Amino acid sequence: MLDEVGPTGKANEGSSRDAARRDALRGCLLGGAVGDALGAPVEFMSEKEIRRQYGKNGVTGFVEFPDGTGSITDDTQMTLFTAEGILRAHARKKEKGACDFVAVMRNAYRRWLKTQGGRVPETTPDEMLDSGRLIRERQLFAWRAPGNTCISALEIPAELEKAPNKSKGCGTVMRMAPAGLFFAPEEAYDYGCRFSALTHGHPTGITAGGAFAMLIAELLTEKPLEEALELVLQFLDGKPDAAETAAALRKAREAENVSELGEGWIAEEALAIGVHCALKHQREFREGILEAVNIDGDSDSTGAIAGNILGVINGESAIPAEWRSRLREKEIVAQMADDLWKRFEADANGRATPNWLDKYPGF
Repeated sequence: MLDEVGPTGKANEGSSRDAARRDALRGCLLGGAVGDALGAPVEFMSEKEIRRQYGKNGVTGFVEFPDGTGSITDDTQMTLFTAEGILRAHARKKEKGACDFVAVMRNAYRRWLKTQGGRVPETTPDEMLDSGRLIRERQLFAWRAPGNTCISALEIPAELEKAPNKSKGCGTVMRMAPAGLFFAPEEAYDYGCRFSALTHGHPTGITAGGAFAMLIAELLTEKPLEEALELVLQFLDGKPDAAETAAALRKAREAENVSELGEGWIAEEALAIGVHCALKHQREFREGILEAVNIDGDSDSTGAIAGNILGVINGESAIPAEWRSRLREKEIVAQMADDLWKRFEADANGRATPNWLDKYPGF
């Protein structure tokens, strides 16, 4: 990326870094959304069925709708609500000096639950459910095969910090990129685990979500993927609950073929498939995403994860223009990426602007 030029005519290094960070955030969220939309129509098909229906190369573009557009699923819906929860919690912390990020995230996920017609606990105040930007986006009310584990866990009325199930479904990993885009690496792991635990109780489901958040955070510092992955693995080696997650990531690094990594229905497999495809096609967004979706298994989730990784590495412009332009929810996703880049919008007194609190009230 070209440096921005300051008033002296010399390259403004700070401005350049900030522009690169914005590009990485947009690339990450839009890349994940595109991968999600590409994989959506083939999620429950085998690789053979995909190639039988769409040709020897399988899916090579959006195929779900006659007009050639693509649409996100619950994977990106929940990613957006994860980002919203972080921004609302951060707004509260800036305004009040302290905040329980997990409690605010629980409410963010309950707003997603409302969009899916789930039974939101009656104890949740209406102002929690009906406030903020995302709940006003009618496109997000589309029912796009939401995960049963997420639905059932969020319908529980108790304010639990760990879901009372033993699921390690990939519903943790596929939504956790925003934690990596906002927090420093080790903090991203911690919050990634805690946000994951709101819906999934198995240690691997939890640690895989944390590991993915940490990987995204390391990549946002412009580390090469191999180096970022090694740092995550070294960190995981000190955590007994993360042994299964670490083993899957090492297998992703060593595997010759994506078929060796499972089908992606469970957290560590989905993470491994996304990482493997990104390692294999680090500067080839199109090729990496298409390999991630043309598989036996959970094509939208593996496509979303690979898209998040390749997007944060390569930026928005690496995503093929025809995919970006034909993504139905492009503007919603891009706006969320830009708001994550801003983090907070303050007035002259350092307080949140009315516009920011309208989008991200601190609760």
